[in-house]
Amino acid sequence: MSFILYTLFVSSVVFSIAADNTSSISQSQSLSFGKTMVSPRGIFELGFFNLGLPNKSYLGIWFKNNPSQNVVWVANGGNPINDSSAILRLNSSGNLVLTHNNTVVWSTNCPKEAHNPVAELLDFGNLVIRDENAANQEAYLWQSFDYPSDTMLPGDFTWGIILHPYPEIYIMKGTKKYHRVGPWNGLCFSGGRPKTNNPIYHYEFVSNKEEILENHGCFIQQGPKTTVTIMGFVEAMRIAALLHHQCECLKGFKPKSPEKLNSMDWFQGCVLKHPLSCKYDGFAPVDGLKVPDTKRTYVDETIDLEQCRRRCLKDCSCMAYTNTNISETGTGSACVIWFGDLFDLTSYYFQFRKRAASIYKVAWSEVVTGVVVVLGVVVMVKKNMDKSKTKESIERQLKDVDVPLFDLLTIATATNNFLLNNKIGQGGFGPVYKGKLVGGQEIAVKGLSSRSGQGITEFITEVKPIAKLQHRNLVKLLGCCIKGHEKLLVYEYMVNGSLDFFIFDFGSNILLDEKLNKKISDFGMTRAFGGDQTQGNTNRVVGT
Repeated sequence: MSFILYTLFVSSVVFSIAADNTSSISQSQSLSFGKTMVSPRGIFELGFFNLGLPNKSYLGIWFKNNPSQNVVWVANGGNPINDSSAILRLNSSGNLVLTHNNTVVWSTNCPKEAHNPVAELLDFGNLVIRDENAANQEAYLWQSFDYPSDTMLPGDFTWGIILHPYPEIYIMKGTKKYHRVGPWNGLCFSGGRPKTNNPIYHYEFVSNKEEILENHGCFIQQGPKTTVTIMGFVEAMRIAALLHHQCECLKGFKPKSPEKLNSMDWFQGCVLKHPLSCKYDGFAPVDGLKVPDTKRTYVDETIDLEQCRRRCLKDCSCMAYTNTNISETGTGSACVIWFGDLFDLTSYYFQFRKRAASIYKVAWSEVVTGVVVVLGVVVMVKKNMDKSKTKESIERQLKDVDVPLFDLLTIATATNNFLLNNKIGQGGFGPVYKGKLVGGQEIAVKGLSSRSGQGITEFITEVKPIAKLQHRNLVKLLGCCIKGHEKLLVYEYMVNGSLDFFIFDFGSNILLDEKLNKKISDFGMTRAFGGDQTQGNTNRVVGT
């Protein structure tokens, strides 16, 4: 997936203090009062400061060459230092630690250790910790942009076009999707206002096999304020109504958890009121909206809307369809089809009216006939039969072993929505993320690769013997999570990583806990081999 980046500039505040010339510190260096770090081009500065009160000092970042006295980031905002004896160091585990009289005032929390850590202040005002030996020098172990104070800086957020089959604009916070504008529908981006004809202001968007181009004329006006919907809040089969700043389910669906929905917790999403069959479902209208996330879409520019509808009906995995272009005379042109759950549907109530309606598939008893004229695109959404096991069925299969079943929301919250900075490993099975549960327990989450081909029953069959193998020298399985195509294993987190970090040539499957006790992972490999396998590279769940 490609992403064309543009810097999103947000207003910031400034500060100025004299500085040294270093832009980074290593484990052999420290930073004390009177010394500072300066970004490579001399734009930002990090050091100790006070606001006229010597007994209240802070570690922070400010613009170097600006006389205004406003900081842009503070490390210890809630825990000021009462004298000038504090020191900032990079410890052996690769974390920045601010100490005062041998007491820790503030520290970072890198998810994994680095062989050769270095802390560096970048020209964007981002304080980062990275491994100098890493091939990717932008794979930060920790960064201050993930812990902002009251100021957003240029580079904290970026925006650009993600090149899905149906391209759309995103605002990104680091490597995480923050806000989705939506794809171009021929008149406007589906999550924005249409571009009106104007002899002064020119706007053009071109998307074809050769290029994707967004071309602007001069800025002549500012639009009204609106609410930014943050990715993750608007989940599957749910609409965020910005007029009322709330989420509601589509017709034919109900909240998975009404109590949480009423308390403004929208992460649970919606479920069908009645099961649907792939054979007898119909279509019903929904007013104009920002079309769902286009990550799992298929585009065919050679067929019309009716052909698009028939194609969607024939495919039980097709969840929605629409025109890609509504600027043509009549019903529009081309076809885009969605597969899987629909994420980030947002309803906009504008005063102007345009052709087309948003439609989704429900049981025939739910269908309302008629023509709806609204701003937007024609969207057909359907729901096929639920082919996955219910939670109750999964729990029954796990009843003979003590394997707790985690909710996907719990895992997503613990790993900060599977943030790239929390990724601590990658194998044939899939990625591994560090996380922390609400109670404070640290966990390691293994995601099973979709390429493994395992179904739910096969996955559970593999999990059962792992759960029964409990030994002080084996990494403990805490539970699992099964949600749609997502199959996750939750293990206790080994604080000190693998033994090969300390002793060269040792296997990476020997892990160390906080007391440096050895625990084995990836055991029991032989039992998972097929008859035609000749080596131990597998996508299956085969131990810890």
